[in-house]
Amino acid sequence: MSEDNDSTETTIKVKLGDEDYHDIVIDWTDDSCEYKQQLLFRKLAEFTGIPSKHIFNSYIHKEDFPFWLENTDYEYRYDTSPVTNETLMTNFKEGDCFAIRTRMFMNDERDDLFSISVDLISSRHFHPTECRHFWCPHKDTRGLLNKRREMILNSGLQAKIKAALPERRYSFEGDEWVKTLVNFNIRQYYGSCCSRNVTINTKHTRDYLPHRG
Repeated sequence: MSEDNDSTETTIKVKLGDEDYHDIVIDWTDDSCEYKQQLLFRKLAEFTGIPSKHIFNSYIHKEDFPFWLENTDYEYRYDTSPVTNETLMTNFKEGDCFAIRTRMFMNDERDDLFSISVDLISSRHFHPTECRHFWCPHKDTRGLLNKRREMILNSGLQAKIKAALPERRYSFEGDEWVKTLVNFNIRQYYGSCCSRNVTINTKHTRDYLPHRG
């Protein structure tokens, strides 16, 4: 919450790699949600254009106290205890700056094939023009976010993907479902590659079809 204990609002700033900062104003007196963390998730839904029910959770990487927020609006949420309102409010200060990082997931046995996490990475842990461990300005962009939003909201595409998925998801060579996304030319958006994260085991992962022009 704001350093002014009497303040009922906190403004934080968020950005993507190809955009300047945007203000997100959290009104702690808003009683439309049982848990105050939902106020943040609904603001993140507005910012990303992705309905809150598709946002799985959020990793808040603060300076000294990183923590997870579970989205109680998420349609397939686990029965986990939300962060208490008081704890949440004291962990956001007026003017806090964050970079937005998104991560996609494929869901087993659910109507919606994709979910997404929307993480907030403190300015202490990212560089605006250089790739760092928690955030990459070249990867975490509005362009990538829009592609991921299209995947999440395109039920027709998801139906085609489901029809092509192998019955057994995991093999000794990894996640066969994710590999199937190559055939729909969206693998590169599901887990966008950053050279910093390439390892011996992942550097040969194919994101495109061999004949892609």
